[in-house]
Amino acid sequence: MERTAFARAWNYLNYSPAAKWLAIAAPPAPPYCTSSRPLLALFTDLIVTSGRIPSFHELSANEATAFAASAWSRAAMRARSESVNAMAPIHHARRTSRGC
Repeated sequence: MERTAFARAWNYLNYSPAAKWLAIAAPPAPPYCTSSRPLLALFTDLIVTSGRIPSFHELSANEATAFAASAWSRAAMRARSESVNAMAPIHHARRTSRGC
């Protein structure tokens, strides 16, 4: 009878082909699972928010404070107005294409 640990484990796994191949295939899986977590987080966020960006009054207190301290709020009023006005034709085109 073989007494090395690997040989005993291999003989034990030979009883079930599924267990044997799972034991062979499973070790490389954790890096793939770990690297897909950010993608899963983005997908979950998309499902929860339906892709909609919340308005300021819908933010939690912590999120509102973080936004208030962001670069957008520190920008000059003129720069913010220019940014919003640059998006206005896009918004107007979307509304007219839907017939609203």
